[in-house]
Amino acid sequence: MRSKTCVHGFLADAHLVRNAPDLRNCGAAAWEDYSVKLSRPRQLSAIERSILDALLDPEFSGVQALRDQLDGVIVVGRCDCGCPTIDLQASGITLDAASRATWGRTPYEGVVWDHEGEVVGDIILFVDGGNLTSLEYVQHEGLPPEEWPHIESIGVIGPIV
Repeated sequence: MRSKTCVHGFLADAHLVRNAPDLRNCGAAAWEDYSVKLSRPRQLSAIERSILDALLDPEFSGVQALRDQLDGVIVVGRCDCGCPTIDLQASGITLDAASRATWGRTPYEGVVWDHEGEVVGDIILFVDGGNLTSLEYVQHEGLPPEEWPHIESIGVIGPIV
């Protein structure tokens, strides 16, 4: 099975993304090229905080250092496609060496169900150098989502390896 990755708010075959440089890959190293920096960083919304709390609720290595960042994290950017994916920046946190080594996706992610119980999307939390960096909403079909789903329609699964 090929891996999937976010392409401008949609789930796509990662092989196609690697071989089609004109596609915007929200989950790749080139994410900065498609992120819109906010002129005024803002606090997390209530739903964003609820989603982060849910994704960081399970116990895993380094999770406490990530939880400790939540009160000081701010939103500094968003995806340019209009989906609710956001860039995060933690402030005032001093991380130990083990925590700074944490990068990539957290081992738990959100699964979004529609009213019929079908999985329609994923919510992924990214970490770089032990810092929360991005909260991404990937919808499986249709237009990119414009807002975060209701917390009641999100389940946390994992660990994802």
